[in-house]
Amino acid sequence: MWVSAVAVSLAGMVALVVTARWLQWREDGTGARGVGSRGGAGARPNVVVGPWRMTAFQRLDFTADDVARCVEGSDGIIGAGSSGTVYRAKMPNGEVIAVKKLWQPSAQKEGGAQAPEEPPKRKDEADADDGNRSMLAEVEVLGHLRHRNIVRLLGWCTDGEATLLLYEYMPNGSLDELLHGAVCRGKQAGLDWDARHRIAVGVAQGMSYLHHDCVPAVAHRDLKPSNILLDADMEARVADFGVAKALQGAAPMSVVAGSYGYIAPEYTYTLQVDEKSDVYSFGVVLLEILIGRRSVEAEYGEGSNIVDWTRRKVAAGNVMDAAEWADQQTREAVRDEMALALRVALLCTSRCPQERPSMRDVVSMLQEVRRGRKILAPGMAKKQPKIN
Repeated sequence: MWVSAVAVSLAGMVALVVTARWLQWREDGTGARGVGSRGGAGARPNVVVGPWRMTAFQRLDFTADDVARCVEGSDGIIGAGSSGTVYRAKMPNGEVIAVKKLWQPSAQKEGGAQAPEEPPKRKDEADADDGNRSMLAEVEVLGHLRHRNIVRLLGWCTDGEATLLLYEYMPNGSLDELLHGAVCRGKQAGLDWDARHRIAVGVAQGMSYLHHDCVPAVAHRDLKPSNILLDADMEARVADFGVAKALQGAAPMSVVAGSYGYIAPEYTYTLQVDEKSDVYSFGVVLLEILIGRRSVEAEYGEGSNIVDWTRRKVAAGNVMDAAEWADQQTREAVRDEMALALRVALLCTSRCPQERPSMRDVVSMLQEVRRGRKILAPGMAKKQPKIN
């Protein structure tokens, strides 16, 4: 009799465990594969079914273990930045994504060799280091952004030591590679005026979204060609939000954020987070797109950048001849439109922040360039740079 009672009790307990496990599987989308996230839109709580856990910002048909296996020992490195190494990773379902594996300078390989791409074991959240803060900043900003000209963060994974950020894959690389890469001369010849203008407008639209459509507004603070990616249709996507900052109630920074050649003059001494700093950086990028040169080159002279060099060319009346990517016939065909776009770039890089247009005005002005209309943003100074 008591044997039957025990058997019934055990059977009931097993049934409860199985039912609870089935409900968890149905809710989380996790099963025998280990760690996964198959939820709908919006960030999902971390799901821990092993050493890895994933937080997804949309429905994903792969698991954190799938991602980790693709990155571990992979030679598919497609880039590296100040915060990590970026891999091209093909998931079991055939989907290709980009994975940024965050690093720490103090990470060590087996045997004691230095391995910057391998982060050390994390300390308590309150004692997070710069790399962790960079990751948290990028996740906090990108996780809620949805715009055709902003690279999309799919989610992130961690096992307590390594951290992987998951992005949609951009097959055409970065604007920096396109303009200044090892084979840039051949590529630049194929990057005609229409493509350059479309890329410039796309970047401007992405930045306008950050400044005017996000609440609170977001300052990117490190806009440059290597942080602008190109999708399969050559549409520009603004990327790398590791030093981005929400502008609501933002206090002055303790250190300068950004890259040499793209930092607004006033930022180095005010350290004040402001949209106008991004506008200046965009102006430098626009000059690179129009002229085809880097922001800083020895030819510009000591202490000079592409902004100073362009202004000297404008004063001499031969700035259009500096566009080495275009032959004489092309320069003549698009001279008026390029001259108008160059005016926008020079407005954006005005030394006085108050004289720079908003990114919303920049979008309007660049769109007017193709219509051949006079461009002058509302409220801007009446005097514009004269370009021959």
